[in-house]
Amino acid sequence: RGIWDGDLLPEVIIGNGETFSGTTLNLNLMQLGESESGQSWLSRTLELRDQYGPFKLAYLEAMVRVSDWLGSKKGDDQNDK
Repeated sequence: RGIWDGDLLPEVIIGNGETFSGTTLNLNLMQLGESESGQSWLSRTLELRDQYGPFKLAYLEAMVRVSDWLGSKKGDDQNDK
């Protein structure tokens, strides 16, 4: 399950006339240290923590997770038909 580095992500119609054109997944940002893609994952997350604070960041993460759960459930419900 899930997606892996190098997987092809398909085009997705997001809604309201918006479309994600698809891409190849690149997980270089998850490596330690800076890369040609920019700051490391740790540097980026620490910057977010410093910008928003731990509680607001936790709230925003909860919103994304709940949205993901609801979207996954909606997809499962449509597949049951």
